[in-house]
Amino acid sequence: MNSVLAKTVSEHQKDWDVRLPFAMAAYRSTRHEATGYTTNHLVFGRKVRAPVDIVFESPNDEPPEDYDTFVENMKERSVAAFAEV
Repeated sequence: MNSVLAKTVSEHQKDWDVRLPFAMAAYRSTRHEATGYTTNHLVFGRKVRAPVDIVFESPNDEPPEDYDTFVENMKERSVAAFAEV
C-alpha cells in the first residue's frame, strides 16, 4: 500500500489521507495472484461497480433479478470462490 500511495501523493506527501480511499478502491478491485480473485469479489460476491459504470451502463450488464434469485446466485458464487481459494 505504501508503494501505491507513494505514486499518487503530492510532492510534499501531506495529502496521503485524501488519496487513501482511491488507493484502497484500486487495491480491492485488483485480481490477486494468491487467490485469483479480487477482494471485492470475495467480500461482496460480485464485481463492484464504480459510478462511471453506473452512468455509462455496459450493454453486457445482467438484468435485475428478484431477491430470491439474487441470494441464491450470491450463495453459489461465494461457495465456488471460497472453495477455489
